[in-house]
Amino acid sequence: MRNIVVVVLCCLVLIGCSQVRLQTNGYTQNQLGFRPGDTFSVIENDGSSNALFDKEIKNKIEIILTKQGYVITQDKPKYLVHYSYSIDGGKNFNRTIPQYHSGEMAQIHNQYGMTVGSVQSPGYTSYVNISNTLYTRTFRIDVLGTEGSTPVWTGETRSIGASDDLRDVIDYLVVANFEQFGVNTRKSVKRKVWTIQNYTKILQPEVEKTDQIKIK
Repeated sequence: MRNIVVVVLCCLVLIGCSQVRLQTNGYTQNQLGFRPGDTFSVIENDGSSNALFDKEIKNKIEIILTKQGYVITQDKPKYLVHYSYSIDGGKNFNRTIPQYHSGEMAQIHNQYGMTVGSVQSPGYTSYVNISNTLYTRTFRIDVLGTEGSTPVWTGETRSIGASDDLRDVIDYLVVANFEQFGVNTRKSVKRKVWTIQNYTKILQPEVEKTDQIKIK
């Protein structure tokens, strides 16, 4: 069984598949939730250092809200959605991994030169030092009622990984956050996702259906 797991993991690595670890917390004063048909307005970050990337994220939020049954409007929305995102400078980690090397096999011969058995010399263990840098990537949403400045719901998703490009993982952070939209999680919700799973398919645009023409 262990060999099968190793083979599967190796295949995933060979086809360029990696794993994203996500941790989401949802906060609210009460388990209010949101109802389909509720109206939202997503507020851009005017002071963003990358306005185009910020617009990409705003668009992703609006896509998910729409697909979840909510309405995007600028005309007297019930809720305002503020969002933020960040990545730290990374932290270096060093670890030592043991590697076992089996001993060599030697044949045993009798006085006539015939092989009568074999013997294996003792193995030994060597140690390899591995150093890598891990980055903390964070995405946060604050939902406010239009009549107040206190959030009615806050969702925060964090991921720690080797990529220092926030754009590589922002889709995973956004989708994981909206999985708990409006929910008081009371503790962090952890999830491991393989990139091959198409976890972020909700962000893909809808394909318009056209009538098929039957040829007789």
